[in-house]
Amino acid sequence: MAWAQSCEVLQTSGRILRSRRELLAFPILAGAVSIVVVIGLTSLAGLLAVYDAFSAPVLVLVPVGYFAVAYVTVFFNAALVSQADVALRGGDPSVAAGVGAAAQKWARLVPWAITAATVSGVLRMLRDRASVLQDLLVGAVGVAWDAVTFLVLPKLVFENSDFAGTVRSAASELRDTWGENVIGTVSLGTIRFVLAVPGLVMIWLGGYVGGTAEGIAFISGAVWLVGSTILVAALNGIYQAALYRFIKDGRAAGAFGATDLQAAFVAG
Repeated sequence: MAWAQSCEVLQTSGRILRSRRELLAFPILAGAVSIVVVIGLTSLAGLLAVYDAFSAPVLVLVPVGYFAVAYVTVFFNAALVSQADVALRGGDPSVAAGVGAAAQKWARLVPWAITAATVSGVLRMLRDRASVLQDLLVGAVGVAWDAVTFLVLPKLVFENSDFAGTVRSAASELRDTWGENVIGTVSLGTIRFVLAVPGLVMIWLGGYVGGTAEGIAFISGAVWLVGSTILVAALNGIYQAALYRFIKDGRAAGAFGATDLQAAFVAG
C-alpha cells in the first residue's frame, strides 16, 4: 500500500478515537493493573526473601509476574478490540461492556498471552546479544510475527475455534488475502517511534539543564511517553477490529473505506 493510504487508514482510526475517547480507558487500565500486579508480586517476593533470598518461590515469581503482566495486557487489548468493533458498527462502546466481553473469553486468552510473551521474550534476548546485522534480522522476524498474528486477538474475541486453529486461520487469511508484508503493522510501529521522540528528547535535555528544570523535563518526558503509548495501543485495537470485520464481512466497517483496507496490505 502507498504510504499515504496507510496514513489515511490510521488517521481514520484517530478520528474514531477522538469521537470515542472511552476506548483510551482500556490501555490505561492495562497499565494500571499491570503496575498493581508487579507491586504485589514484588512485595510478596520481598517478604519471602526475608526468610530465604534464593528460595524456589522467589525464583518462580519472576516468570509468574512476566506472564501475569502479559495476560493483563492481552485481556484489556481484547476488551479494546471488542468495543472498537462496536464503535465501528455505529454502536455505543463502554468500558464495562469491554471488560465483560474479555471476561467471557478469559480462558481462550491464556494460551495467546503465554505464546505472545514467550516469543517477545525470546526476541528480546536475541536482540540483546545480537550484532548490528543480527539485530536487523531479529527485528525483521519480529515484524513478520506481528504481521502474521495481527488477527489472532480479534479472532479469539469474536470466534470460538480452538487456539491452534485460530492461529493457523489468522495466518492463512492474512497470507491469502493480502500477503505477508503488512504495511499497517509497520506504520503503527513507525508512529509509535515518532510519537516517542519528543518525550525522549525532553528526558535527554533534562540531563543537561540540571536543577528544578531537570525534574520538570523528566516528568514531562515520561508523561509524554506514557500518553503516546496509550494512544498507539488504542489506534492498534481499532485497526485490528476494522481489518477483522473487513475480512469476515467482505466490506469496510464504519469510517474505513474498502479501498483503504484493501490497500493496507501488499499482496505477496
